[in-house]
Amino acid sequence: MKKILLGLFISILFFSFSASKTLGEEVSVFNFEKAYEDYLYNLNLYRDSYHEFATAKEQYASYKTLTSKTLLLEQTINMLQKRDEALKTYLTALRLNLAETTGILNYEQNLLYLELDNQIAWLNNHKETVPSVASLEDALSNAKLVENKYPEIEVLAYKTLTLSAAGQRIEILNQTLSQIDALRERLKDFEEDEKFKAETLSRWFLEAENKTTLAEEKLNQAKALTNSLKSNSRDKKDKFLESSKLIKEAHQYLKEANSYLLEAIIEIKKKN
Repeated sequence: MKKILLGLFISILFFSFSASKTLGEEVSVFNFEKAYEDYLYNLNLYRDSYHEFATAKEQYASYKTLTSKTLLLEQTINMLQKRDEALKTYLTALRLNLAETTGILNYEQNLLYLELDNQIAWLNNHKETVPSVASLEDALSNAKLVENKYPEIEVLAYKTLTLSAAGQRIEILNQTLSQIDALRERLKDFEEDEKFKAETLSRWFLEAENKTTLAEEKLNQAKALTNSLKSNSRDKKDKFLESSKLIKEAHQYLKEANSYLLEAIIEIKKKN
């Protein structure tokens, strides 16, 4: 049972937001930030319940009394429910992070929504069956259901995290390309005697475009790598870390592209 706990520490890409207010009162919105806080709260509840379960297990192993057995069953039921809720709120946070991320194609987003909703529903249904457990043997069988399901949940989490991270960079990429087009328009204002400077700036814009192309290639590689994951693969985490590395490389290319544009903007402003 403890191995399930480890998977809950997959990194979530956390971003702050500004709460909307109407007539001086804060509007209550369930978004990623609130879902993430909900997940952390339930993760702590799960940790506490697991420690209580582990203590009850040790007591039963030592005393073998009906009292210790009854306590172990109660703590097992509590722990299993808390585990389901922690996993469910984790996937809910991932879903909302995905929903709040631009730069993602609709069909990619909708496919993951469907998978996330199915897993959340499964966990919710499983949680409702836990109180009916009548023995330690039944509890073990019940626990195995989630442990067998967990590889699917892990892969889904990796896919969602990768697509969200890639989407954020794709949005930056699109904004960069729009900025390049806008700056190219400014070159029309250069006089004939400034032709050399205009040509230099054009080369800088081309360099920036090349960086965005490299960034896009890295992002596509990251998504393809994560999409190839299977629940029975032993290298799931390694591939996820490799896709994260590709996204970081894409981000670096985008930073370089924007640094070129910043230099170009400085030169154009000198003209004015």
